[in-house]
Amino acid sequence: MSTFEQNYQINQVSKLYKAFLVRCWTDGASSEWRASAQAVQSGEIVRFASLAELFNFLEAQTTQNTSQAQPYLRKRTECQ
Repeated sequence: MSTFEQNYQINQVSKLYKAFLVRCWTDGASSEWRASAQAVQSGEIVRFASLAELFNFLEAQTTQNTSQAQPYLRKRTECQ
């Protein structure tokens, strides 16, 4: 198998697999929960002011059209 074929297969698998380390915390009993998601493959960390934002992000990352998910990741990391 050529290097091109191996790289193509790796790219196809990476489109089907995403891994995130998710952290959740709150500043107190009356505070809203906050979260971060770190992409295991790239190390990028995205921070969220609410769990709803985290869930929206995860849903965007797992949609059929992965081209919609990548700009969201870049947009959120720029806002740190």
